[in-house]
Amino acid sequence: MNRYSKRTIIEAGKAVANSGPDVTPDLIDAFRIAHDWRYGHLVPMRRVRRELSDKARRVANNPVLTAGRLKRFQSIRAKLKRGNLTLYQMQDLGGARAIMSSADQARRLTQWYVDGGSKFELANQGNDYWEAPKADGYRSRHLILRVDEPEETGGNRIVVELQIRTKLQHSWATAVEAVGLVRGENLKAGQGNADWLRFFAVASGEFAAEEQQPMIPGVSSDREERRAELRDIADRLDAIGTLESYNRAIRQTEGFLNLKGQSYLVRYDATKRGVEVSSYSNFSRLQNDAFREEISNQHPDTVVIELDKVGDLRSAYPNYFLDVRMFSDRIKSVIFESVPTKVLAHRRASKWAPFLDFLRRD
Repeated sequence: MNRYSKRTIIEAGKAVANSGPDVTPDLIDAFRIAHDWRYGHLVPMRRVRRELSDKARRVANNPVLTAGRLKRFQSIRAKLKRGNLTLYQMQDLGGARAIMSSADQARRLTQWYVDGGSKFELANQGNDYWEAPKADGYRSRHLILRVDEPEETGGNRIVVELQIRTKLQHSWATAVEAVGLVRGENLKAGQGNADWLRFFAVASGEFAAEEQQPMIPGVSSDREERRAELRDIADRLDAIGTLESYNRAIRQTEGFLNLKGQSYLVRYDATKRGVEVSSYSNFSRLQNDAFREEISNQHPDTVVIELDKVGDLRSAYPNYFLDVRMFSDRIKSVIFESVPTKVLAHRRASKWAPFLDFLRRD
């Protein structure tokens, strides 16, 4: 990575923030600096994930799915345009994630970091979206670790965001992103169809109750009332039918499971509703390919991901494969369980008939 000064990075971020949808020739240098600064987080992110994988495995007494990712440039641009942070101040350019089987495991792993168990400095305890979940339903724990890589960064400080979440929380978060990708709405940022946003908030409330965690603000803590609202919104949206259609509609690169490497460039094409995966062992080639695509807007939904093996890709980032099966299965079980007896008695005439029949077959 080029050794840019803090001021140079900040100024490049300002230019990116003020740019239009197309990258004009006079902006190429600013975009290159911003791109290089982001890629300077790749090696530190890799080091954080290596430690995370080891500790998560010890906590769970089993292998745990972990992944790393560089923040999408599209997301960086959107965040810079909001004007709350400079490019230098962003704490999530590089991120590592652990997906634990239970809330207890997730909390024990988090406490190890809070107690100073990591070899990396805990720069910020970040946001605790377990105790204080977002109103949109997002629940996870974020920690900010400082990783000093003086040779690669020219003395600039590098931080990596750590996300620790349960499988249930992960299924919710990736379903939100998948629906947002298909609809072309940033549901993750609270923008888009009001019914879908409310559906996910209430669904998260149901998951929070299941994990015996604090309820989502604005969602009823009464089980019957909450489930009645979830069923009504799902009915209005045909949410289950929509979600299940995603798994049948995605097209993906043939044979991507045979790819070798640790770094992957994943491209989602909303128009074709397809995903392509390329593997890289050469850092410079990965960096150049991603930069070329991002400045040309060929693939705005492109992400750089690090995994132990390509077989983990779909589980770690199911949103790019429109794989919402875990989420939709959990929602189906909630809706079926909460369907009134009188509806069950007349299920053949009900809109839910195909799904009720599915339940009975199982």
